[in-house]
Amino acid sequence: MIPAFTTTALLVIDMQNGFCSPRGSMARIGTNVSAFTAAVAEVSPLVAAARARGVTVTFTKHCYPDGYPHPGIEIRKLHPRLVQEGGLLARTWDSDIVDELTPQTGEQVLEKDRYDAFLGTDLHDILRRAAITELVLAGVATNSCVESTARTAAQLDYDVVVAADATAATSPELHHGSLRAIEYGFGSVRLWRQIFTT
Repeated sequence: MIPAFTTTALLVIDMQNGFCSPRGSMARIGTNVSAFTAAVAEVSPLVAAARARGVTVTFTKHCYPDGYPHPGIEIRKLHPRLVQEGGLLARTWDSDIVDELTPQTGEQVLEKDRYDAFLGTDLHDILRRAAITELVLAGVATNSCVESTARTAAQLDYDVVVAADATAATSPELHHGSLRAIEYGFGSVRLWRQIFTT
């Protein structure tokens, strides 16, 4: 249980059309996004619970500038077909947060082009200015963007909690393996209903 919600932030990672919609670019290149799509139904009430308790909610979007001028491993080696699909481009439907999770006025939405939400963004400064010391993570994919962010957050001395049922990977093996790795050395893993309790 996180005792002081005023020092807690919920980070919703990459719950965008490109990953979570069957019409998104990841589905179009053949990735099984069914678990990502299903995760929306768990992340949505988690976000609502956080807002109801005054928890700071911040979103990330994994996206690239036109022309993919600084492609990471995802574009260069893992999913080069994204370029042909025009996938995950900034300021497109593909990079928009899914409708069910539309950010509210005043909630931060950070763009990133690497798995780790701290890398190349102002996330750490934003959290520190808000006196955040506990970070709850939800979103996709558990084994890449969520785990990478959890590892850095722990090294930056945040207390990390990952919502096991509000995260997802392309396979149960990847999802559960990542949760075990996080729980081993970087934070705690809980069902989302267990996180914002009094």
